[in-house]
Amino acid sequence: MAIIMANKTKVRDSNFELLRVLLIFMVLLGHANMWFLGSEYQTETEHCIRVFVEVVCLPAVNAFVLISGWFGIKGDYRRVFPIIFQLLMCTVPVAIVMNVMRQINLLNLDDIAEYVLGGNNYWFVIDYIGLVLFAPILNIIVHNVNKVVLRTFFIGVLALIVPLDVVFRSSVLGVNGGYSLIWFIYLYLLARYMRLYGIEWLDRSKWMVMVACIVLQTILLYFNLIGNRYTNPLILLPAMSIILIFKEYSFKSNIVNYLASGTLIVYMLHMHPCFYREIGVFLRNLYYSNGYYWYMIDVIGLIVLLYFVAVAVDKMQALIWRSISRLIFDNK
Repeated sequence: MAIIMANKTKVRDSNFELLRVLLIFMVLLGHANMWFLGSEYQTETEHCIRVFVEVVCLPAVNAFVLISGWFGIKGDYRRVFPIIFQLLMCTVPVAIVMNVMRQINLLNLDDIAEYVLGGNNYWFVIDYIGLVLFAPILNIIVHNVNKVVLRTFFIGVLALIVPLDVVFRSSVLGVNGGYSLIWFIYLYLLARYMRLYGIEWLDRSKWMVMVACIVLQTILLYFNLIGNRYTNPLILLPAMSIILIFKEYSFKSNIVNYLASGTLIVYMLHMHPCFYREIGVFLRNLYYSNGYYWYMIDVIGLIVLLYFVAVAVDKMQALIWRSISRLIFDNK
């Protein structure tokens, strides 16, 4: 029987597919709000709003990984191939054109790392590939370690991370503010625990916890008392809360599921190593020309446009991958 990797993924309820769409929207909005613009602002009111938007959007990355842990990554190492193919479909054609135009040199290892593999821009994709490879082992750990030991592990590790990584920003743990495979593994195990055993106090007070964390982190960031890091509990708890909120609303929608398939491509397109500098220049010009509020309205429209482009690209690469996967995995 042919093994077609693109079709082996279990169909999820549309509530979490809708959440994935919302989360990638938050990621792009957060990048447009701060990452592309930098820390400059024109008025104090704008500064306050931008800080608030950043705090609201930042939990999206943690939530993406938590969704994977909530459902569990099934299968074996072959699950990484469709992800790698998506990455290469985004980078290789553009890199070849730039190489022909002599803007980059694909015989240079640094250029390959930057423009084919995505460099630091695709850190999320690379770390997620690592998580997929670790998932079979992590699943065994979760199902063979009891609830008390797991809970002690989560509390103990976070007790190390908060002072060393969040407060002092030390690199000794290798967590790097959440930009690491280590943190993805922590999130995956945490989400498996949430699904298997639940966290009663958080499930009961999820809305209050999410709002309280966002308000407190906004105040702390506004006065520059503590920065935004994915490992910050005030960023982690809202991500956990939004998972618990969306699990309560079960529905099925072919339209939502169709659109949700393009989320990873959206991320890769807007952080494309060949284009992100130009995107940054364009957005900064838009910001200084129109002011922050009109700029954000324009950004929302651009995100919607980019999303539909990404869905089209995703469907095209999925068709190509089906043909390739049949040749590779048929009768295996």
